[in-house]
Order: sequence, then C-alpha cells, then structure tokens
Amino acid sequence: MHIHPWISPLANKWALILGFAGLALIFLTGALLKPTRVGDGSEYYALYYAIKVGHHPFMTEPAYVAYDKLVASGTLRDAVATQTMRDAFPPLIQKSGADYNHFWFYPALAVVAGGWLSLFGAGAHLAFIFLHALLFGALIYVSARAYGRIGAFAAAVVTIGSPMIWFVDKVHTEFLTYCCVAIAAVVFSRRSYFVAALMLAIASTQNISIGATSVFLLAIAAWKVRKEPIKFSNVVLAVTTLALIALHPLYFFTRIGVIDPQLLAGGSLHRIEYR
Repeated sequence: MHIHPWISPLANKWALILGFAGLALIFLTGALLKPTRVGDGSEYYALYYAIKVGHHPFMTEPAYVAYDKLVASGTLRDAVATQTMRDAFPPLIQKSGADYNHFWFYPALAVVAGGWLSLFGAGAHLAFIFLHALLFGALIYVSARAYGRIGAFAAAVVTIGSPMIWFVDKVHTEFLTYCCVAIAAVVFSRRSYFVAALMLAIASTQNISIGATSVFLLAIAAWKVRKEPIKFSNVVLAVTTLALIALHPLYFFTRIGVIDPQLLAGGSLHRIEYR
C-alpha cells in the first residue's frame, strides 16, 4: 500500500527535533505569562510542596510553610490564602496530615519533571509548566513518528487552535488529561494497544472514570496478542497500567475509607472565587 510522504512516519531524529521544538514553544510561552491560580489550582501547588518539601503525598506543616511562602511572594495571582488551605475539607484532615479533593499524581509528575528547576531559583509554577511542555513535546513526537509531518502539524493545530491552549500555563489537570488521551488515540490508531491503555491509565489518576476505558483497551490488547508468545514488555505495560488505574481509589480507600474523597468531603473548596 502506497503511503503519502506527508503522512509517512518520520525518522526518530526528526521526530525528536519536532518534539523538542514543541517542548520549547510551550515552556517559553508558559514562562513568559503571569502565573494565575484558576479553579482548584491551589490544591496542586500545595500538593507539589507536600511531595517536594514535606516528602508525603498529603499536607504536613513543612508543606504549608512552603505554600505560605508562595502566597506571600505575590508571584501567583489569586492564590488561595494559606489558612483557607489549612481549613479546607475537614473530613480529610487527620493527625498524620491533610488530603485534598484532588489527587497528588499530577503534582508528583511536576516534581519529577520540573522539580530540578528549583536549583535555578524557579518555583512550583515553572515545574508544572515544564511538565506541560514535556507532555506537548511527547504528543508532537508520537504524532510525527506515527503520521509524519502532517501528524505533528495536526497535533499542534488541535492544541493551539482549540480552547486547550488556555490551559497551557494553568496549573490544572486538563492539559495532562488532554495530552495523555491524545497520545493514546494516536498510538491506538497504530495498533499499539498496550501503550494506549497505559496513557489512559495515567489520565485516570486524576479522572478515575477514564480507568474503565483504559481497562477496555487493555482487554483489546490482551485479545490481540492471545495467540502470540508472551512478551515481557507487554507484561510490564499491563501491570503498570493496572497499578496506575488502582492508585487513586486505593490511596484514598487506605487513607479515608472511600475510593474518592468527594464521597466524604463533598464538592469543591468553599470560599474560593473560581475563574
């Protein structure tokens, strides 16, 4: 079958170049814009410090102190007051520390991806922006490897030409979810079912309902290879996928006895003006 050169998969070198260009574009754009807290963003900033400074996935005193420094610095527009964060969601406050209505995996990824920027004086916001840049760069790379120049161009247009671009510099999970689901769609179309299931599992850490779709894709992946010899890489992908799907509900069940904190604490944080 003849494949048009524009959608012929790019060599790894050129796909990496395009991916790095996408990473640089998003990081520089996000770094130049004034940091602004939107929605539940303060929870993610606080949980970033819980992991990086407090070394726990829940809020402890060192994390509150670090978050308070962020608020006092005035660098984050519309930051929620520290005392409000201390008092938020009383049913989720324990002697060991406090949880929030949102999960810590997204902030943990920011610590892993961009925590090193603190060596150069950068704060939590740039760590999240660098994570977003990595995600977008990965989307461009995967799209280029799957569908060449047109694939990379399409991924860029869908991102930049849609409302999703608004979330590029916002510390919120929408951009993580979008990039993971988009990558899953691309690799699924190229029959990489195990990888597609894994990407949806990553998205499910912040949106647990996506876990059901991830399990469905994992079932498809297992069915497709049922007559083939078992590959170690597929086993690793499958186990990691299931672990990620279970992470959110299992963490909260062991901490507070329910699989989702909103079942215990109710909805969004009160007394916050959402933008």
